[in-house]
Amino acid sequence: MVKRNKTRIKSDAIMSSEIFPTNYNVYRNDRRTLGGGVFVLVKKCITSVEQTSLITDGEIEWEKIKIKNNKDLLVGSFYMPHRDQKHLNELQKSLEKAWTNGNTNVILTGDFNCPDIIWDTATALGPDREIQQGLVDIAETYNLTQMHTIPTHEGNLLDLVFVTNPTLVKSSNNVPGISDYDIIITDLETKVHHQKSLPRKCYIYKKQNGTKTLKTP
Repeated sequence: MVKRNKTRIKSDAIMSSEIFPTNYNVYRNDRRTLGGGVFVLVKKCITSVEQTSLITDGEIEWEKIKIKNNKDLLVGSFYMPHRDQKHLNELQKSLEKAWTNGNTNVILTGDFNCPDIIWDTATALGPDREIQQGLVDIAETYNLTQMHTIPTHEGNLLDLVFVTNPTLVKSSNNVPGISDYDIIITDLETKVHHQKSLPRKCYIYKKQNGTKTLKTP
């Protein structure tokens, strides 16, 4: 599964088949103007369903993944381009919809653009402390634990990994990205439900209607 924010893809100009691998289901929430946008890629062999009812006016995308012997996993990708109350409100609206629908097994990742939060103590600093503390409060309200600790951009921890069940996370690390942001790789202790492959048809051309075909000399 791959999640990305700040995709800068225009939905009316670029088709998913032009840029994404064919063995992935592509779920996009593009910004109508330049910049921004988020997407989630899920391998087609994994059972996944887009949760359009949870998407609000913010830059957020949700999918539900079928998990073996556990509750379905709700996965989300979020981008907050500016630290302001509007984006926090849209995030909270989306999470409230998720909880109202009974989704309590959640992983939410993205660029939250809040570098001045000390997650060990759940406190925010900086000149816009009120906004960043708002993100902390939202996380506490919906039982979300922030698991990633390594800075992702110029020494700042901007990209975060929230989960409702911390025991699912085996590790969360960085690898160099293609831009000035590192890529987060989070390893989860869970088994997804794979879709059953359709049986293949094998045609035997040596037999027709139960009789052997004649071979020409």
